[in-house]
Amino acid sequence: MVVLSSGRAIKDVLDKNGLATSDRFQPYTLLHAEGIYQIFDPASSHRWKAMRKATHTLLAPEALRSYWGSQQTEYLRLLHDVLESPEDIFTHIKRTTASIMTTLIYGKSIPHYAGSKAELFFEGTKCINELLAPFDHPPLDFFPILRHVPERWAPWKMLSKKTKRIRDAFDQDIFLQCEEAVQAGKRAGCFVENVLETKVELGVNRDEVRAMGRVLLDAGTETSASFLHSFVMAMACYPEVQSKAQAEIDQVLRNDQLPLLEDYDDLPYLQALIKEASNFHRSSHRSYMVSNYRSSIDSDL
Repeated sequence: MVVLSSGRAIKDVLDKNGLATSDRFQPYTLLHAEGIYQIFDPASSHRWKAMRKATHTLLAPEALRSYWGSQQTEYLRLLHDVLESPEDIFTHIKRTTASIMTTLIYGKSIPHYAGSKAELFFEGTKCINELLAPFDHPPLDFFPILRHVPERWAPWKMLSKKTKRIRDAFDQDIFLQCEEAVQAGKRAGCFVENVLETKVELGVNRDEVRAMGRVLLDAGTETSASFLHSFVMAMACYPEVQSKAQAEIDQVLRNDQLPLLEDYDDLPYLQALIKEASNFHRSSHRSYMVSNYRSSIDSDL
């Protein structure tokens, strides 16, 4: 394992030499369930480059501003749901982040959680996390012969089948609806529709377009929900900080007005609070002790 411990080392290795160093490890358990998952493709491959080109239009700064309206609608719905049933706040957050992403990617919102696409998505995500859990499965990537063990002695194969079934059930119909909208000329302007229209120019097929939608949904839904969960827990643990942030909002805005993204620059304490919330309950470890580790004090590795 190589650890980069300075900004200069990170820039030299990952930025300046990104083409040679940005490839990700390809986990067999996940690819066995998903088939195609572009973020694990080599950065030099056509499929990875096509996905990067396609997602650029979705994530460009000017495009992000156009999403503010739909996001504001979802967050207003979140506030309403929390007022109605505060005990389900974490479920409401998951519905909100899933609905924002499905609107951008498939042109479909999710008004409720129970029995919805949001619930199905997080069920599939739980299966993926179990597939990727360290040391829970045989070292298939290092000893490929283990991939041929019969299913009755390989629980990971049953989990892989379950994951594929749930993930296919999630996007099969909404992806088909996007295809039908493009063919009928009744586009909603979502990401999948745009890529389907340009798939010939991009040099990708139907399955690869479908996989792009999944990758983006995975990237934006669970991470956003985890951050908001952490923020809520932080505010519950530190009510005095919450009161100070509320006082800043009340000072800048009228009491009957909700803060919008346009007000963000005028709320420096809230900005700092949002940044700090990402450190409150990280999805990855903060630090850990490595036994018998030695490095010179000036080393970048």
